[in-house]
Formats: sequence, C-alpha cells, structure tokens
Amino acid sequence: MQTLRETIWVLNKDKISGVEFFDNPVNHAARFIESYASIQLQTEENITEGFELNSGQALQLFRICQEAITNACKHSGATVIHITAASATNRLSVRISDNGKGFDTGLDVLGHFGLQNMKQRAEESNLEPTIDLSCHRHHGDCLCYC
Repeated sequence: MQTLRETIWVLNKDKISGVEFFDNPVNHAARFIESYASIQLQTEENITEGFELNSGQALQLFRICQEAITNACKHSGATVIHITAASATNRLSVRISDNGKGFDTGLDVLGHFGLQNMKQRAEESNLEPTIDLSCHRHHGDCLCYC
C-alpha cells in the first residue's frame, strides 16, 4: 500500500516542483531506516524555487532513489546515509551517498538487479548523463541528473 501512495503523488500532476520531489525520497528514507537503528539520515537541499520536473522523470528518479536507499541500508553496513539535491540552470542533481563498505559497479550478482534497474530507468527517462554509480573504499555513491 505504501508503494502505491509513493507513486500516486506524481501521477496526478504534469509537473513536480524540485522541492516537492526531494521531500519524497527523504520521507521514504526516513520511513525505511526505521528498521535500521544504527543508520542516521542526513539531508541537504539547494533547489531553486520554480524548478520543475515532468512527472515521468520525477517518478523514475524517485524509483532510482528508492533503490539506492534500499541498497545502502541493506548492503553497505553504513551508519550514515546522506541525500543531497541541488538545481542549476534547468538541471537537478540528486546524490545518495553513504559511509558504508562501497560496492563494485562492474559486478553482476546473480539474482540481484538493483544497479541494472537503476541504470535502465535513467536511460529510459533521458536522465543525463544517465546515472553515475561510483564506489570508493568505505563509500557508496549514486548521482542522478535530469
């Protein structure tokens, strides 16, 4: 039921403000990490007033954020997840990072399609430069532009 609610907010509109968009992955993360007592959520938002996304991009970007948050909670061993969003001239960047163990972006794990699904959603939604998944020792990072 919660997943349906997380989709309906975007389907009822043609355009979504950047700030309204940002509130949704943050709210999702806050609810999701309730099951992970050792994880702290930090957020930072610098979105220009009047910045808007079309509803299709907003939905796909939200789904990418959900996957990144889920991965960070379930697999990273992180104690902090940081969600940042900023807008610049007709462009929004969303970064979800953690202080966990990181991940191998080139590794295909049998039965796990999260990273592949994130990349596919970005490509189908014309999020440019699609999606940047990077990993450093003790740090996972997902950066999306649209």
